[in-house]
Amino acid sequence: MLAPDLTTANHATNTVNLPDQVKTFLQDVNQIAPPDALYVIEMGRNDLRDALAAYFTVYPKTGSQSQAASAANLILTGALNGIALGIQTLHHFEANKFLVWNAPRIDLVPAVQNLGPGAVAVALSLVAGFNQGLAQIVSSSAALGIQIAQMERTRSRAIAIVRRWPSRRRRTNAHDRAYRTRVRTPDVFHP
Repeated sequence: MLAPDLTTANHATNTVNLPDQVKTFLQDVNQIAPPDALYVIEMGRNDLRDALAAYFTVYPKTGSQSQAASAANLILTGALNGIALGIQTLHHFEANKFLVWNAPRIDLVPAVQNLGPGAVAVALSLVAGFNQGLAQIVSSSAALGIQIAQMERTRSRAIAIVRRWPSRRRRTNAHDRAYRTRVRTPDVFHP
């Protein structure tokens, strides 16, 4: 997998980002990505967090939902462009089979839910828009002959489980363990 937990799809500071990961990976494989490998792209959670923060930074200052949405969408557009560029770059260096995971449901995170129903609605809208953008990347990549699939996350259910049983939150890998047990591979890759 190319993306650990603390990543962004674009060139954010103080985080690991997808362009740097792709560059490092290509250096490690002497600029020839194994063509028979499956390249898993899991990006967006920090970009969604940043977009939600941008929305709630701009909205109180301007009182304009459209300006707040524009600030959030600017971040998400940069992230989606970074993901598309990462796939194109890897494909240029012989990678051909990709699995792109949908972004996590940040509206289910306790910190977001504690902000109230308005924040939850904005977060859900941002996730839906981001995942639509990922679907467009998958579709346009498939049109270029790249074998690519998009995978729905079941991780949101694991977050809900962790929320219900607070004692599980103390385990650093309980979330990952619950998630791994529910992952199903897609039946069809495009094309």
